[in-house]
Amino acid sequence: MQINRGLIEDVNKIFYEKVYDDPWLVLYFQVVEKEKIIQQQTDFMTGALGGENRFAGRKPSKAHPHMYITDQLYDLRKSLLIEAFEEVAAPQKLVDAWLKIDEVFRKSIVKKSLSECTGRYRMDPSLSLANPFLITARAERDTEPCYCQTGFFPFEILGSRIDGIIIRVIPIFELKTF
Repeated sequence: MQINRGLIEDVNKIFYEKVYDDPWLVLYFQVVEKEKIIQQQTDFMTGALGGENRFAGRKPSKAHPHMYITDQLYDLRKSLLIEAFEEVAAPQKLVDAWLKIDEVFRKSIVKKSLSECTGRYRMDPSLSLANPFLITARAERDTEPCYCQTGFFPFEILGSRIDGIIIRVIPIFELKTF
């Protein structure tokens, strides 16, 4: 297969636009510059697919040990990647090869529980971020705390409907120091 670095970069640009627009995935990228991750992933995938290897970062298993990433979250990521492939009309050979590589890394990134997380550094916190789509809440006014499955979250009222109010939960994450 001919490796087209420009096409790989195009896929990554569209993919990371989608990641940074997703209310759950973006939580994991709050301290990561989008342009930097696009270049890192372009370098990584170009090398992994058999092209020039310019990647100088950590392997996925070493970059994500502190993140509680579930199969559901990994599948969401995969669906956005597939959308990016479709938008650039990527050749099926590229799609198949890329997704095969992604699935190999699933085993080293996905965790069954928060206890499987380890720090990259001595004082590295573990990231376990709530899925905003799973949070349902009701409150009479914006001064009341919003109780949901994962605990208390600050929120703001965006509007109202017959069946209740529309809220935006302001995400927080659980920290566990190793």
